Amino acid sequence: MGGKALHSLGIESRRVSTQELYQIYNEISQIVNEKMGIETFMGSFYAQKPDHGDVDVLLKIDKENININQWIKDNISTKGIHNNGGVNSFEYKDFQVDFIPINSDNWELAKVWFSYDPIHNLLGKISHRFGAKYGWDGLRLMYQTKMGHEWDNIVLSKDPREIFNFMGYDYDKYSQGFDTLQEILDYIISGKYFSIELFLMENLRHIDRKRNKNRGSYQKFLAYCEENKDKLPNYPFEKDKSKYLPYLNECFPNARIFERIVEIETKEKELEEIRLKFNGHLLMGWYPELNGKYLGFVIERYKKSKDNFENFIKENSKESIERDFKNWFPELSIGY
Repeated sequence: MGGKALHSLGIESRRVSTQELYQIYNEISQIVNEKMGIETFMGSFYAQKPDHGDVDVLLKIDKENININQWIKDNISTKGIHNNGGVNSFEYKDFQVDFIPINSDNWELAKVWFSYDPIHNLLGKISHRFGAKYGWDGLRLMYQTKMGHEWDNIVLSKDPREIFNFMGYDYDKYSQGFDTLQEILDYIISGKYFSIELFLMENLRHIDRKRNKNRGSYQKFLAYCEENKDKLPNYPFEKDKSKYLPYLNECFPNARIFERIVEIETKEKELEEIRLKFNGHLLMGWYPELNGKYLGFVIERYKKSKDNFENFIKENSKESIERDFKNWFPELSIGY
């Protein structure tokens, strides 16, 4: 968050030294361990970093019923809490602390991903050129179906070493850490598939430009690249990302990429057949009073009235489904 998440609450947070950062983290970690009984982790940073605008505290949580926002209010003295995309940022001793819940399946990769900014932001852009998405929850294939829908649930790997090797980086060198930001920038540039074109602001999506405009580490990286652009490698990626599917399949055989693609295409075809036989527009044609939230309520109730809704739709014609719905609808106990 860069220490700015609390601005919307009118709270100005300060920057702290590395020594004070560790002190604050240890205090927060002790409270969490004693009162919540869970493991915490603070991401690593280059050794000579002079100060810090916030601290990311990962929480190893598998229970979905924990209300982190309420827990903070009940257990930590704070001037305010801001939630954004599952990250709970709060003030502690005039400093911003970010609580980030991570489940155990993603824990080991997340500890890597939340370290040594801006490495993983930049690796994400390299992975994207292969048609993949890299995040703290894994490296995933962004597969676009024949109908034009994008699926990103084909997990290629959650193993940091495997992911780094795929993207052309020495994981052992990464694990040794970095003393300076310059070392981090040199490490990024050393990658087999590094291409300056991936990172220029004018080549980023609008949302990435907005995010990175205020990221100091990213701007320093761009300035460094600009100064050395004539010396930097520029890997020639294919525009057609589908050409990398065989390579991805070779790198990640356990992901069963082509088998999963067949499963996805088959599932999408089935869903499209269901949609054509039963959808909100059809229902509104049969009963004009069905619209808005009430329409959604009725659809949900009708689906639950079947032991297996998908099989029912697949096994019946559009006309049979219409008759069945019209026989069922008058008997619906409204309760809305």
